[in-house]
Amino acid sequence: MATLQNTQPGNMNPLSASGFLFSIQKLPHVNYFLTGISLPEISLDQPQRATPFGDQPLAGSKLTFGQLNIRFRIDENMQNYREIFRWMTALGFPGGFEQTRSLARTSANPAGLTYSDATLIMTSSANNPNVKANFIDLYPISLTTGEFSVDKTDVEPMEGTASFAYRSYDLLDVV
Repeated sequence: MATLQNTQPGNMNPLSASGFLFSIQKLPHVNYFLTGISLPEISLDQPQRATPFGDQPLAGSKLTFGQLNIRFRIDENMQNYREIFRWMTALGFPGGFEQTRSLARTSANPAGLTYSDATLIMTSSANNPNVKANFIDLYPISLTTGEFSVDKTDVEPMEGTASFAYRSYDLLDVV
């Protein structure tokens, strides 16, 4: 039987939703204009064991990582939007193989054309780096924008959103 213990956490400060830094190695202009990011879902499968008296749940053995979603302001030259756009079109070959070769020639890391690593650093209540999430083998899977409209009375910056798939991520203390 479990016993109740009066345990109190060592740090009572909540995590701030606005205290973060994010960087994707392959997208330097997106990093600068980033306005939001969602820490992805992680789930564990739940196999069942059949018995004559009903199915019994077992601890899972396979992790599934959700998409990494970011939101960013699009600069007026659309340089940050184009970084993701070019990466996606190079992966999808919509205009032929020359598109991929062209991107590889302009990329700082032609061998890493398909994937890039990314880091999300969450800050403490004193705004110091505290915990980081390292995303491994990240690549874009969707890119969307806002809407152009003459009906808007205020000048609002255009925002884009991008979703990424990746192999895995880990949460580590920043030392």
